[in-house]
Amino acid sequence: MRVIAGTARGRLLNAPQGMTTRPMMDVVKGSLFNILESNWGIGDRVLDLYAGSGSLGIEALSRGASHADFIEQGREACKVIGDNLSRLGFDRQAHVIQGPVEQSVNVDRLPCPQPPVSGENRYDLVFVDAPYRAEVTQVILMRLTVWPHLTADALICVGHHKQESVPDYVGIWRRIKQRCFGASCISILEKIGLEQL
Repeated sequence: MRVIAGTARGRLLNAPQGMTTRPMMDVVKGSLFNILESNWGIGDRVLDLYAGSGSLGIEALSRGASHADFIEQGREACKVIGDNLSRLGFDRQAHVIQGPVEQSVNVDRLPCPQPPVSGENRYDLVFVDAPYRAEVTQVILMRLTVWPHLTADALICVGHHKQESVPDYVGIWRRIKQRCFGASCISILEKIGLEQL
């Protein structure tokens, strides 16, 4: 597993041992970021949920995001994320938060322990790459519907198994792109106006 493009291009990433995390394959990750850069850009502030090794948030930092926050429940995985960030020189642009994603994404909480000031604590891009068969994607999308820490034009990128359905609409989110590579799929969602609900 490696960083595909940007300032850390080609650098290898460590991954937690065992089967509790599922890093997105490089071919899938590369396709996702190519789609983002071709259509919308990467964004300034990124949130990586179910972060695992931190691969997605780190890829965003390498490609120009100014800050990334990582939420991951596993202690070992959080240590790996921190080590990857430090080794690649991104540790000053990131926070790693250990805890359940479902509890971190609440309407009254901001996951970052030291949120920036002057309204900069809103995310442009959110990655949701939960373990396969966790069946939490729609739950997280509904929570992000009312979560106040996203910009008006925020995008959500979901990594999921082809058998896990990501509907065309979930709350205020509309799926605008989907690509599958064997059993692995990515879906990109954008906000829709309230008048379209």
